[in-house]
Amino acid sequence: MATLYIPYSNDKPVSIEVNGHTLLILCPDEDSLLVSEILDAEYALPVDQEEFVSDDDLEALLGTLAQQEGAGIVIAPPEISLEVLVENLKDQLPWIQ
Repeated sequence: MATLYIPYSNDKPVSIEVNGHTLLILCPDEDSLLVSEILDAEYALPVDQEEFVSDDDLEALLGTLAQQEGAGIVIAPPEISLEVLVENLKDQLPWIQ
């Protein structure tokens, strides 16, 4: 997985809420983000993992993004749809009140 895509709308990352958790879903397939009604993204910005010197640099970038947005980061596996991913998250994440 060389490139991840971050969904954006109105110049801000698009996050969703699942069981009280705010999540920013990154996807290896740009088209999946743009056609998904769950995210309602206008466009997607690429993050090319090969441009980072180390995994620590990529983790720092994602950590900063998560902190700025007040969201957890979820990297979608390429083999399932975003709809299935969100349903799985609903089943697995505990509720936060």
